[in-house]
Amino acid sequence: MPTDTLPESSQPTGSSGTAAEPKRRSGRWILAIGLPIVTIVIGTAVLVLNLFTKPVGTKVVGGVTWSANPDAQITYDQHPTALPQQFPADFPVMAGLSISSTFHKIDGPLNTYTISWTTSADPAAVAGFYLQQLTTKGWQPEDVLNPDDTESIFFDYPVNGVIAPGPRSSIDIYTNEDTGLTGVDLTLNLPKSL
Repeated sequence: MPTDTLPESSQPTGSSGTAAEPKRRSGRWILAIGLPIVTIVIGTAVLVLNLFTKPVGTKVVGGVTWSANPDAQITYDQHPTALPQQFPADFPVMAGLSISSTFHKIDGPLNTYTISWTTSADPAAVAGFYLQQLTTKGWQPEDVLNPDDTESIFFDYPVNGVIAPGPRSSIDIYTNEDTGLTGVDLTLNLPKSL
């Protein structure tokens, strides 16, 4: 009659002569395989959640997240025909500029305009116009940088003779390699009271 056990004489024995416990596999293989799988699953879940959710308090306009302040007033126009209504009338705008896009944000004490134009005028002529006109109209050009074929003019607007705290305004003037036209990008930061 067949049996599933070995005769006593062939059973492994421990050091005391009694039958030894069968060897058990270590649980390390579970960690070696399971831990990377769990890490991948959790990482993928976090990535998916970040892609399809936005932080509380953000403001999305035109598919772009612009502000962490839900009370910010934001307008964005990719095909504008004119400057935003509240754009400062005393800011010089060079003749011959074609407006490409406008962005206006009122967030806390700051009123920010970002305007993009194009022109067939030479970049040096555009820079010369803005350096002269900003000074004439009471704006204060402070720094002019020329990195990599872009002329950047940084300036401030004094209110009652005092420059308001906050980020500086700038104009970037460059040649668009695709169109050959001169690009003019203005970022104008003003106190909300103006």
